[in-house]
This record gives sequence, C-alpha cells and structure tokens, in this order.
Amino acid sequence: MQCIFIGLLVGAVQPAVLRTARAAVDFIYYSQLHIHTSTTLNALQDALRIFHENKDIFIREGVREHFNIPKLHQMLHYFEAIKSRGVADGYNTESPERLHIDFAKEAYRATNGWDYEEQMVKWLGRQEAVARFRAYLHWCDAEFESDVDTSSDCDTDTDSDMNKPLADTFATTTTAGLPSTHHLPVQPGFPLTDIATLTTRFFAIDFVSALTKVIRRSYPTPAQPLVPNVTNKFDLFKRLSIRLPNLAAVGCFKATQRIRATPLIPGRKKDTPANFDTVLIRSESELGNQVTRGTCLKGASRQLPAHTH
Repeated sequence: MQCIFIGLLVGAVQPAVLRTARAAVDFIYYSQLHIHTSTTLNALQDALRIFHENKDIFIREGVREHFNIPKLHQMLHYFEAIKSRGVADGYNTESPERLHIDFAKEAYRATNGWDYEEQMVKWLGRQEAVARFRAYLHWCDAEFESDVDTSSDCDTDTDSDMNKPLADTFATTTTAGLPSTHHLPVQPGFPLTDIATLTTRFFAIDFVSALTKVIRRSYPTPAQPLVPNVTNKFDLFKRLSIRLPNLAAVGCFKATQRIRATPLIPGRKKDTPANFDTVLIRSESELGNQVTRGTCLKGASRQLPAHTH
C-alpha cells in the first residue's frame, strides 16, 4: 500500500506532513535495494534526515505525543549495518516476531494485569533461570554418563559390589560416617524407636532389610558386626541438612537443602500433619537413578549403621 500513500496525501495535508511521509517511504525503498553504492547509502541517510527534520509536525498537530518508537530508533543503524554486514535483502522479522510471543505475549498472560510490567520482568527472569539450570543439568547428565561403566549391570549385586566399602561412595566423610556436606541435629528427634513404630508410623517397611544390606556391603566378613533384627531400637532424626555445591550458572552459592521427615503428631487442639520429603538419590554402584521415599531415617540408615542400639 505504501506505493500509493504519497499520491493520496498530495494536496490533502500540510507540506511538512507530505515531506515526512515521502522521506519515510524513500527510506523504506532505499533499504530494500539488492545492491548498494555510496550514492544509494547517502540517499538513504538523506531520507532519514528529512524525516527527522519534519516529523515534529505530528506532535504540534496533536497526532502523536512522541516518536520514542523502537522501530524508528532502529532506522538510525541501517547505514552502518549495511556497510558492515551487507544489504538488508535476505533478512526478515520472523525471529523478533517469534521472540515477541515468548517475551511479551506469554509473559503478559502469566500476570494478573496489575502492574504487569514488573510481573513480566520477574516472570522472564525466572524463565531464564530455569533455562540456565536446565542447561546445567544436561551438562551434568553428559558428564555422569561418560563416567559410568556401561559394561556392568547396575541392577545386580556382585561380590565386588558387596565388598566395596560404603565410604568409597563419597569423596570425604566425617567421623560419624556422613559426608562432610551432610549434617544431622545434635539430638535425635525420636530416640530409641522400635521396628514396629518404624513400620507403622514412619512407613519404613524395608528398613531392617535395607540396613542389613548396607552393613554387609560396608563391613565384609569376618569383621562384620551384628546385623539388625526386630528387637533393636534406633535413633531417628527429623531433619538432614545437605550443603549444596556452588552453582555459578544459576547464581546459587552456599545453599543448604533440608530433608524433613516427621510423622503425624497429635495435638491438643490441632494435629501436626506428617511431612515426608521426596528425595532423588544417585548412586554409582547400586541404585542408579532412583526416586525413593525421602526420610531422614532412610538417608541415615544407608550411612550410619553406628546409630543402632
């Protein structure tokens, strides 16, 4: 339609409006040329200069309040961009149009319409953080897969796995048997708990068999201590704190993850509901990648057979 704009405006508008419209159309046609010379580039700049010299007529007549428009600002860079990167032919606006959907439309839909600009910026920041962390996880998966020996079957227990000390799973351990990054409270939340309570109240139905397996793997015969049985009692902890590694990719430094495990606690007026966090455990030898019920009891039982009584 722009080819008929000037013909429609002749004799119908003020001369300054006509000069502004003609300069804008000339700029569009010059920018679309397949071949540029110094003459055409200078004509491109002249058209842009004339446009800016006359565009104030629209503000004086009340048609517009300002010309702070990103597309008009981009016109200032055409001259240098064509000189450094070639003609504009072959470029299109599909990429920025697609980004408009990602960064504007979807961001606005995520708001409630009140102070939407601030909400959109916060939403975009969270999306970028998720994208960076996803990229970090992909990198971790690639590194982990390259370190795993695919020739061995991780779902079966071999003699070498059974005789492998549990401490070899971690780079450094404390005297309590936990990694240096793992911390338990000083006092247990539920001391001297019997097996029946573990099964019914804490839902740890496989606790004895799992702890027995860990002890036999960590302490091979003849130095193996007594394995647990139904008459033993155990100290249970409500919380396990894990100091996470620094993740510069997502701006995470000195972060601590707390895994909680508490049963339902009856109260005088209101009961405290049970809280069992879910934990993703990655083990190099036996478990592989497996999601298990996350209780501090199970986390401690894999590493702290010394806490049995």
